[in-house]
Amino acid sequence: MIGETSHLEETGRADGYRVIQAALFARAGVQATAPDVRNVLRLHDPQANEARRERVIHRRTYNITEGMRLWHMDSELTNVVLLLLLLLLLLLLLLLLLLLSAALQRCSCRC
Repeated sequence: MIGETSHLEETGRADGYRVIQAALFARAGVQATAPDVRNVLRLHDPQANEARRERVIHRRTYNITEGMRLWHMDSELTNVVLLLLLLLLLLLLLLLLLLLSAALQRCSCRC
């Protein structure tokens, strides 16, 4: 375990235990277990360990009644967004036609 801390310093403060574990094996041939690497990281630099914990992605947990229900919820939401974008596009087209019509009426009055 003593030689492992030099590898910790070389790999950097932001690296997680898997990167450290791979570096130990690649550079020194040491096959350390994940719990051992996590414990060394925790003891070696507690502040960096806390910084690593803050970067963890917190995944949402879903409570669904059927296996494919979540898929349908996502697809329905996508359809709603696409429908809203289509309506917005149609409104912009209508506004453009109204502006063009008003411009043509002004032009025909002057001629």
